[in-house]
Amino acid sequence: MVKKLKILHITKKYPNAIGGDATAVSALEKEQKKAGHEVFILTTNCDEIIDKKNVIKFGLKDTPSNLDKITFKRIISLIELRFKVSKILREIKPNIVHSHSVDMGYVISKNCQKLGIPIVNHLHAGLFYSKEDNLIRKKIMNHLLKRSKFERLIAINKNDFKEANKKHFKVSLIPNGLDLTKFNNKKVEKEEGILLFIGRLEEYKGLRYLIESVNLIKNKVKTKLLIVGEGSYLEECKKMRDKFKLQNEISFLGKLSFKNLIPLYKKSAVFILPSYTSSETFGIVLLESLACKTPVITTDIVGIADEIKNNNCGIVVETKNSNVLAKAIVKILKNPRLARQIGNNGRKLVERKYIWKTLNKDIEKIYEEIVKK
Repeated sequence: MVKKLKILHITKKYPNAIGGDATAVSALEKEQKKAGHEVFILTTNCDEIIDKKNVIKFGLKDTPSNLDKITFKRIISLIELRFKVSKILREIKPNIVHSHSVDMGYVISKNCQKLGIPIVNHLHAGLFYSKEDNLIRKKIMNHLLKRSKFERLIAINKNDFKEANKKHFKVSLIPNGLDLTKFNNKKVEKEEGILLFIGRLEEYKGLRYLIESVNLIKNKVKTKLLIVGEGSYLEECKKMRDKFKLQNEISFLGKLSFKNLIPLYKKSAVFILPSYTSSETFGIVLLESLACKTPVITTDIVGIADEIKNNNCGIVVETKNSNVLAKAIVKILKNPRLARQIGNNGRKLVERKYIWKTLNKDIEKIYEEIVKK
């Protein structure tokens, strides 16, 4: 792209809050700054979100885990945004607004239209295809999507791309990616039996079934499950661990910095993401595992599940089935040769298709097309 732009990203989460949207926005910001663009971030008022010169926060103080729910605090914050956004847009004067949240995008879309600023929306939340989702939330978000009149939608998985096309939205398919400079390709030494989960500790992540599967295999293979993250489901997880007497098999490590996550990815024998709702539209933690040559096990609802299956870099199982999950874990732990092969396949897949530098160029083409129009 020849023209340098002022880009305003609007997102519920931004580092150091945990979430795929936070990771994606931060990666795009980095690549777009490298390309010479001026980048601003409009985001929520969370202590976890870092303060920077180009970061603007709005709304009531909240926690990252609450931002994916419809709460009174969230509604009040969106109302505040509605009254503040005109001033923000006039001060920044962006050439394009890139929304990563349907409700936030809806709130500012009319102001963008009045000021002649094009707006695109990135579908991080999986609005179209999961039967497990809260139907009221789903209907509200779909209604807002229609009313917002976004210039373009960006889908991160094939399911959302197909459904958006069916609903006659103008949509582009661009997956999430990684900055591979953070994941060197040196020889990785795996530790026997180490299972890893990283993410928000919420019920929909399928942690109940993961803990039950560890209980099923504890006498069959040597195993140690490391659970990284925070969330409302933590105490329930601890109760299940104690109920099954898995104190030696399960450790809760809390929230860790990205720097400390990479050694865990590298040493783990298997990474497991047993989510059962379309909130897991992509599963960027799976890419991070694959970049470290770690075999993955995930469910068929996760956005990248087909890629994992088609490229033989992990095992895809049905949702909410502890027995099937347990068998998949045992299969990988008892077959070191298979584990090495699918681990190597995973690294090759990431190198071939999921690099942010390349993916950002595709997004810049969308910006260029829309801004010219």
